Amino acid sequence: MSRGPGRWQRAILERLHTREQFYLTEILPWHKEEVPDPDAPAWLNKRVEREVFRRHEQMAAIRAAHRLAARALIAMDTRRFWTNHYHWTGERWQRLGGVIVARPGVTINCIALEVEYKLASEQEQYRSIRERQALSQPEISVSTSGVPTLKPIQLGAVASMVKLLATEGHVTDAFIIERMSGLFIPETVIMAALDQLKASGAYQRIMAEARDEA
Repeated sequence: MSRGPGRWQRAILERLHTREQFYLTEILPWHKEEVPDPDAPAWLNKRVEREVFRRHEQMAAIRAAHRLAARALIAMDTRRFWTNHYHWTGERWQRLGGVIVARPGVTINCIALEVEYKLASEQEQYRSIRERQALSQPEISVSTSGVPTLKPIQLGAVASMVKLLATEGHVTDAFIIERMSGLFIPETVIMAALDQLKASGAYQRIMAEARDEA
């Protein structure tokens, strides 16, 4: 009597609930093992700890995919080569390649799949960069009134953006914040700088200078 789909079959079917197609290696767990160091001469027999797939798990997942494909529960394409490039799979960075599985009736499109992984990789790299830059920024001191204490460089950056947008004819607080979001300056700092520029009259002078230059 059948006990139903096994561990790897369930993992494949569960992943296909959210993805039309994916490389089978995505569902394989990583294990820390000592492997030969590829950067050292072979005669040194130097070993390093790496995260690797276990061969028996990889073969078990492939067998499970073949069984599901035989029952027409998935589509499957084994005509793929491994790649040396690391891609972001949504859970981790890993090399992809080999077997592609898809929902039944879906035409497997390896180019669309590569584009999907590439976009995910770029987004993850951008997110990591933003996180590192946010961590490297000095803490912003806050006065007793709750308004950030601005540094001259921050005030100058906001003033420069006001002048730039004034010459383009698009000056609103929201637009300034949107344009400066890529500079990794907190929104509270931008708003405090705008308030300070307006209170000191500098904002009005910048606007007048921009109109004169136009």
